Amino acid sequence: MEIRSDGFKLCVSFRRSHRTSTQGIGTWFYAFSALGYLSVMTNCAIFGLHSGFLHGLFPKMSFAGLLVAVALMEHAMVAVKVCVEMFVPDTPATVVEANRIKRAWLRKKASLQVELSSRQVLQSRVSLDGTSQENSVPALQEAVAAADVNDWLSHEKERRLKLERELKSLNELYMGWIREEQMKRKKTEHKLATLMEKVKDPLDAMNSPKKS
Repeated sequence: MEIRSDGFKLCVSFRRSHRTSTQGIGTWFYAFSALGYLSVMTNCAIFGLHSGFLHGLFPKMSFAGLLVAVALMEHAMVAVKVCVEMFVPDTPATVVEANRIKRAWLRKKASLQVELSSRQVLQSRVSLDGTSQENSVPALQEAVAAADVNDWLSHEKERRLKLERELKSLNELYMGWIREEQMKRKKTEHKLATLMEKVKDPLDAMNSPKKS
């Protein structure tokens, strides 16, 4: 009985609500943006007022001048932050281009599949109409209609082969792009591995005298 009641509660009473798809994180984006500006101001205040760096550079600076220097530094950092947000895109250009190619490939593939299916339906209808009208038309008209149907079928077959070739070329283009991205990733990993080895050798050389 307890198992059944728990199953009823899990399946009916405590079901997860339906989620709605969004383009971002909503209000949290503005909260994090405000937190970024606030952190710039607090860091500049801590750096200018409590670190002693400005006092070391300018020992004769008054407290009012110190506040002005902190305000100027804060405005400069905020300007740099705004410029970075304006000129640096949220999504890399390679990702945008990859998504565009993928969407174009999917649209082309869907349109080709729809066109192929519609032509197959038309061919089946034509074949059914030809079989149903065999006994009602004269032999000469049957021959002419059969020739016209054969020409139309050959033409449609050529078009279908052309569409299949286009679909195959698009598929090869997409797979080539995937292989190129994989090669780029492997090259980046190799460069990172060589860089880590170059950094590791001096560290090992510095640690070996300490151990000895």
